[in-house]
Amino acid sequence: MRRSNGFTLIELVVVIVLMSLISLAGVEVIRQSSQSYLKMSDRQALGSAARFVIERMSRELRSALPGSVRVSGVCVEYMPVKVAGAYFSAPIESASTSMTVVRVSTDLETETGRIAIYPVGDDVYDSSSAILSPDASIGAPSADNVSTISWVGNHTFPFHSPTRRFYMIDSPVSYCVDGEYLFRYTNYGIAAVQPVVVDLPTALPDRALLVNQVTGAVTPFSVAEAGLTRNAIVMLTLTFSAAGESIEVTHEAHLRNVP
Repeated sequence: MRRSNGFTLIELVVVIVLMSLISLAGVEVIRQSSQSYLKMSDRQALGSAARFVIERMSRELRSALPGSVRVSGVCVEYMPVKVAGAYFSAPIESASTSMTVVRVSTDLETETGRIAIYPVGDDVYDSSSAILSPDASIGAPSADNVSTISWVGNHTFPFHSPTRRFYMIDSPVSYCVDGEYLFRYTNYGIAAVQPVVVDLPTALPDRALLVNQVTGAVTPFSVAEAGLTRNAIVMLTLTFSAAGESIEVTHEAHLRNVP
């Protein structure tokens, strides 16, 4: 009689158990790899959002009018510069409705805004300080790059700029943390007292959402005033969280210090 070759029941059971263990190990490796990939993707997305917010804020703050950046609670406010240059004549000692200037760029057309000369101290937002002119317009430059700035009514600036520099500024801009949201506010006017969240616009386009992943922003903004050897600095300290991941970002934005 010939002996038939095959597997015993015990051998089959052992093989099934071993294959099951190998399969479970493979599934666990795949699961952990997938979780690691998802966590890495979440961290990258969170990091991208943080970089976008910090880069935008620091870039805009660097173009702020000197002396115009101020902080109150969870809000930072500044006046953005639209046009800058040097002036030939300005109403310093006697009132006037115009001034002649040299613009930085020759390809700019007519612009409107308010003119600031030598914006120092804490009274840039105070209308009684006369650092800001009434609403003004600057004409297109002539062939030798000279423009005329004019406004309605007489105005006198309190001081000459040591470098005869002028700035044309736009309406103030604020960044505020409201819960987990970071908003950018515009078109709300100039006020002597810095507005807080409840005083600012509540709808688009004057309130724009930058990110909704902010956490723990108790004191997100602070300002270190300019000294004799350094520019003013705005410290941005924001924590971003999403899907169990958290990133804390601290960034220094150096401000213009040439009034």
